[in-house]
Amino acid sequence: MSIPHTLDDVSLGGVGAASQSLTTRSPAARALYAAGGLSPATWFELEYRLRDDAACPCDCPSPCSVLRTWLNAEGPSVVRPGSRVVVVGSGLGDDVAELSSRGFDVTAFDVCLRAVELARARFPELASCFVQADVCDLPARLRRRFELVVDVQTLDSIPPGMRKEAAAGIASLVGAKGILLTIATARSTAESLDGVDGPPWPFTRDELCGMLLSAGLRPLREPDEFQDDASGSRWLRGIFGRCV
Repeated sequence: MSIPHTLDDVSLGGVGAASQSLTTRSPAARALYAAGGLSPATWFELEYRLRDDAACPCDCPSPCSVLRTWLNAEGPSVVRPGSRVVVVGSGLGDDVAELSSRGFDVTAFDVCLRAVELARARFPELASCFVQADVCDLPARLRRRFELVVDVQTLDSIPPGMRKEAAAGIASLVGAKGILLTIATARSTAESLDGVDGPPWPFTRDELCGMLLSAGLRPLREPDEFQDDASGSRWLRGIFGRCV
């Protein structure tokens, strides 16, 4: 099956991408993405098209609280202000602004051009930080360059059958002595992904560690798993470094 990579390539039962009925709230589009029939790039283009009319469902206009907690409690002991940091799937840019305000040298990328445009408009003083790039096809200038790689819900937003390549791309960003901070929704080993109406598709702790180990990263400690009382979501937060 040929996977559509742009909106112009998409057709659901004869309904082309130009139709306003084709959105990520469409059951047909969600099922197609889950089955690998839409690329992540196309999916997020559809997500951000909703921004023209309403709040984008994949973003909240504030920094990730799980990231901010880590930056306050653990970050100062492992990464210094001035360090090179990259944000994967930077969305509307709030996490980027948070990191920049703490003195980090931040680069941010998103596969969706619309997201990059919105982030630049929201944070014009940081406009040069935001670039368009695909984590599965990264330019050489970004590889092995960063002291800290921040991934907030990139991997769990990609269907399980498609995310191995994204994990390899994220791992390629980590410098020789750098670390990856990854934040994803969590599920227990007793819970199956069958019937999960993703995204997101939550990870177990072993799944997350196993995927990143296959990409060349090892956990520096056992990932945190906890419940966010405010949102009701369960989270995994892990720190990974290079195996060699």
